[in-house]
Amino acid sequence: MPKMSDYPSGGTYPPYSTQLTKLLSDACKVLGFDQSWSTNKAVHALVEKESGGRIGVPNYTMGNFLPAPYNIGNQLGQRPDLWASLWEKMKSGDPAYRGNGDSSGAPALGNPLAEAVGLLRTIKEAYGTPEILMYGGTKPDGSYWSGYNSSGDFSGY
Repeated sequence: MPKMSDYPSGGTYPPYSTQLTKLLSDACKVLGFDQSWSTNKAVHALVEKESGGRIGVPNYTMGNFLPAPYNIGNQLGQRPDLWASLWEKMKSGDPAYRGNGDSSGAPALGNPLAEAVGLLRTIKEAYGTPEILMYGGTKPDGSYWSGYNSSGDFSGY
């Protein structure tokens, strides 16, 4: 079973690359997901739009639930001056800064496998499939999501 310690912090996993596909494959193993998620074009398109594959970039929704000064909505992903201090807060174990990484509650930000696990878990739980997240459809809770491509934002989280 892949472990967070198998992946050094940071780095870049370019969308549509073999490196990202391997990382997503390991995340699928951790989660018990079908391996098709690792090559899913909608997942790779999402990674391309959110971070370009750079590890340690806060996603667009983190700024909606973190304490100040990080509670700046979708602007957090565009504020690299805040990322290092946010990463340190998340590594501290403070529950207010917990990421959605592995099931132990370890912070996701900065570890490639933990970020990939958090990404796939969030897609599955909130949207059901990567295609619903990217292109729209009925979510598992029965509500309709018009798709990331239609809004340009992740306000549907």
